[in-house]
Amino acid sequence: MNEKFENVVVYKKRPIFENEDKGFVTPVLAITRDGDMVNIRRAEYPSDIFVSNGYNIIDNTYDEGELFLLDVHFRDEEKTLADGINRYWTDGKHAKQFSTGTLVPVLRTPLPEQSASRLPRGVKAPKNLFFILDEAQKKLYGAFMAMDEDDAGQTIEPRTSQALSYNASHSVAEFNIEDISDSILKLEINDIYKTFISSVKKLASHSYNSHDYMSNSRLISYFNQLQVGKKNTFLSKREAEKLKQGVAQFERTHIALRNNPHLERLRSVLEEYLNATDVGHQIIKEFFSSSKGKTFLEDYVRVNESALLSDQIKKIESDAEKQKLELTRKYEQLESQVNKKQNELKSINEQVTAARVEAEHTIQLIEAEAEDTRRERLKELDADLQSDIEKLEEKRDRIKSDLEDVLGRLNLTDNIEQLNTEVMVIRRDIERKTEEKANLEKACKAVEDALNNNDLAARVSELSVVSRVLKGGSANTDTQASRFKPLAFNSTQPSTAGEVVDAVRSCLDDELGKSFTDTEMANLLLSTTQSFLTVLAGPPGVGKTSSVVRLAQALRLGDSNNNQNFLYMPVARGWVSGRDILGFYNSLNNSYQRARTGLYDFLSNPVTDENDSLRIVLLDEANLSPMEHYWSDFIGMCDREGRVRPIETGRPEDGLSLLEVPRNVRFIATINHDATTERLSPRLIDRVPVISLEQDDDSETGYSSGVQLDGALNYQLFEKFFTNEDAELSSVLDKKLKDLINVLSDRDPAYGTPISISHRKFAAIEHFYGTAVQHDLMDSSSAFDYAISQHILPHIEGYGSKFRSRILKLQGEIGSTYPRSNKHIERILASGNDITGTYSFF
Repeated sequence: MNEKFENVVVYKKRPIFENEDKGFVTPVLAITRDGDMVNIRRAEYPSDIFVSNGYNIIDNTYDEGELFLLDVHFRDEEKTLADGINRYWTDGKHAKQFSTGTLVPVLRTPLPEQSASRLPRGVKAPKNLFFILDEAQKKLYGAFMAMDEDDAGQTIEPRTSQALSYNASHSVAEFNIEDISDSILKLEINDIYKTFISSVKKLASHSYNSHDYMSNSRLISYFNQLQVGKKNTFLSKREAEKLKQGVAQFERTHIALRNNPHLERLRSVLEEYLNATDVGHQIIKEFFSSSKGKTFLEDYVRVNESALLSDQIKKIESDAEKQKLELTRKYEQLESQVNKKQNELKSINEQVTAARVEAEHTIQLIEAEAEDTRRERLKELDADLQSDIEKLEEKRDRIKSDLEDVLGRLNLTDNIEQLNTEVMVIRRDIERKTEEKANLEKACKAVEDALNNNDLAARVSELSVVSRVLKGGSANTDTQASRFKPLAFNSTQPSTAGEVVDAVRSCLDDELGKSFTDTEMANLLLSTTQSFLTVLAGPPGVGKTSSVVRLAQALRLGDSNNNQNFLYMPVARGWVSGRDILGFYNSLNNSYQRARTGLYDFLSNPVTDENDSLRIVLLDEANLSPMEHYWSDFIGMCDREGRVRPIETGRPEDGLSLLEVPRNVRFIATINHDATTERLSPRLIDRVPVISLEQDDDSETGYSSGVQLDGALNYQLFEKFFTNEDAELSSVLDKKLKDLINVLSDRDPAYGTPISISHRKFAAIEHFYGTAVQHDLMDSSSAFDYAISQHILPHIEGYGSKFRSRILKLQGEIGSTYPRSNKHIERILASGNDITGTYSFF
């Protein structure tokens, strides 16, 4: 059952898709039963609130960053349990607007001069009621409403409130900031902090002063309403003189208002107005800014359109005629240039045609000469071959004659009779032994029948097996260690790394399964040789396992059914330690119990001239169990300093207590990612390259020489062609790599959780890049692209919009120069979970 929650303050986040009526809202406040507002921690709503229906209504009703009330939402218990984090949902019909006076926005800006009552340029006022926080004066003023807006800024006016009582409508309340801290809320909306008054009613419970805030235009309107002069907002000088006389008359008849500060200010405004030199211009400007002025101007232009525009139209026509003449002149010039270029092109084409005819004639002459030369050469070869044949026939006849002489001397005819006699004796002996065998079989059958009748044989067999198992042994009586066949080595030694890559790729192209480009095959051989463990990741069916098996076959190391230099080891669910893959010493029967994987015998086989080639162990479906547990004896060997570290076996025999892993052994692990598999830990990812295999496309795999290996290659060739310990990055790529690492490790909270990249990754990238470029296996850009995609990007693991910003920044740093890495980042962003906001390489 889904748990129900009520009354949270939210703002709209984003729709899921443009044409779907679904999206997300972000909660910031919870409203208690007592009406108090409490901040919501991000951890309580890690994936926001999913609006399953009616999001378009929310999107059209509320502005970006505008707060509104969500009176009902639910926790999805099933998804919460499955994902391990709280997941919520609601319907758009539960979105409600606040009552007036609740969560009123606050502008943090100095209070504008009351004469103009205009906000600074660039400061945008809310569309409804708001307050102004003047931090320099430590005062809060309000309430206000925004009015007209022009190039100079937006004008504001005081607004009355039922909760706040002023002396007049042209006043606002003035609060000391220190007194109202309990009424001010600071909320983070779309990564920007904004200030709000929680409730005007609650604000009114604090002491405040009435602050006069009347603009010049409202001042004139105010006294017009008091019948001081005419009721006009826009005054000519003549009208202003009348109003000035009206003020004097008003003072005489209203003695009580004679010292009114507004009256004094009106007198000052009129004096300034009457003494201004541009009064007429200002009057016209203000008039045409009003609705009346705009209407007048529109009507005037409509009535006098022909008269107003006739001169302008004539000017436009004249300018158009001039432009037409100029364009015609330019067109004629361009047309002349085009004709000239066409003539030049025609001449060039004629020259090309003549040159082509001459070249074809020359080729025919060369081919004719080559044909005559070839025929002469064939005649010479035919004569030489005929001579050789005659010599061989003479030699054959001579040998045949010599053989007949030798047979005659040996007198073999007499020996044939003697051999026939010996054959007769042997046949009689075989018949006698056949009869004895039949008698023995009858006797055995009788004994077997006797044993079967009383179940003695079965019981003896069962007791033997049980006794062996109780002592820690195996039910299988065959305890003999595996015997390894010697390798057949290649008849010739490749001279370059490219020849090895081409031979291996050619073999894989000739087989059914995934095909590889030259660059992909070079990458696989480089990674396998340089790294003690290489991980192949990808969706099911892409060819991860088959590619490793076919790689071993192409290198003539063996296959999954023999015991040469290739070991196929399928990982089982539930492996927890090294004894599951190697074995353990059983002190009960004083013997070492080997695991069924055969890994112990594979590693125990010492390096000799018969097997000194690359040895590959395939960990198939490696993450069915946590690799850090069952492969823990080998993790330290991924580092250069730990490569020669032996494994303790527990055996007390001399020379068997430690198992040394041969220098030519390499592990390759294949992994999938679904609910049944374990995630690779950052500790393991930090030590291995992760190669992502994808489905084959229609791109060319490259030219193949067709040369294939007829045997294995000595391990020294792999070290020679696919390693370079002294390799370094160029200064440009060194800076680029450091910039990428800085983007991932930047601890700026705006980018979410940082990702640490160790120095061993930096060294691995240098090693990979330098070897690939030195042996012409890849160009500089491709080598760096592969290194980044396999050593850096697998570390990506995080959640939230801030972490997405980090990935986008990384994508901008990588750019289109490195398409493989860029494609991985696009896949991470596209497959990012919109519900949980998680983003992962795997």
